[in-house]
Amino acid sequence: MKKSLVLALVILALTLLTVPAASAQDIGELTVTCPNGLSFTNGVEFRVVQMRAGFDYRVTAIGINGFDPVLAVLNSQLAEGLCADDSPEALNFAASLPSSGEVVATTTSAQLTFHHTGQGSMENTSIVVGGYGDSEGQFILLIEGMAATAEDNAGDPFAIRITPAMLESNVPIFAYAIATVEDFFDPTLAQIDANYNVVTDSSGVAVSCDDAGTNNCYLDAPNLSDYGLVLDGTILPGGDLDSALLIDTSTMRLNNDPDLNFINLLVSSFGEQEGHYVLAIHVGTAED
Repeated sequence: MKKSLVLALVILALTLLTVPAASAQDIGELTVTCPNGLSFTNGVEFRVVQMRAGFDYRVTAIGINGFDPVLAVLNSQLAEGLCADDSPEALNFAASLPSSGEVVATTTSAQLTFHHTGQGSMENTSIVVGGYGDSEGQFILLIEGMAATAEDNAGDPFAIRITPAMLESNVPIFAYAIATVEDFFDPTLAQIDANYNVVTDSSGVAVSCDDAGTNNCYLDAPNLSDYGLVLDGTILPGGDLDSALLIDTSTMRLNNDPDLNFINLLVSSFGEQEGHYVLAIHVGTAED
């Protein structure tokens, strides 16, 4: 039976985050300047909308084929933001995914661990990855600490800012939701609009995935049982219920307003289950 994506009646607005440490100066660049003076101008922004307080989050950027990522985490509570490059803590992180193949652990991976303690229960957080020295290449971003809970309403929304550097890399967006081994959790992935409606392609097919490798998954994404992640030396295997989604950006036309160049994704659960998962995103960026 085809599983359906359950959308709550209460809709959270996909609000935009403004932070002093990052700026989209024009549609051609996203610049981040770190407190230590390190900067890059070919950043890719991943915005976690309404990130929950009281959870610990860990984000890791792993370069592919020698790419050296620089990582920044920005929100309203981090006036100067957090930055990382060549993190020793990330030495035992790796990935094996359909889009990337085996990506081995490397000394150039970047990692940050953070949480927010604001008075409100939710906080928008931007994770920005660029190349050291504005170099071009591909990388995998791992976001740990995510969970589906009863308070999530429609699910966990994410937004990816599309820049010319991403389009020039000719690498689509590959997103994966992999449940942790502690939970029997069935994550679903979908591209949504600002009103949380699932986007359809030119043929009217929903851009969503429930159980990669089945006909419930857009573009016949492969089953993830033969793939997985290595998180601090511990293997997190993919499974039959995990989801994968490809977003083709090759025909996308950018708006002159950078804040209108976002693609929105939603992670939710089949049957309103609760559980933890890791979000893995494979993208590319070109030299600015």
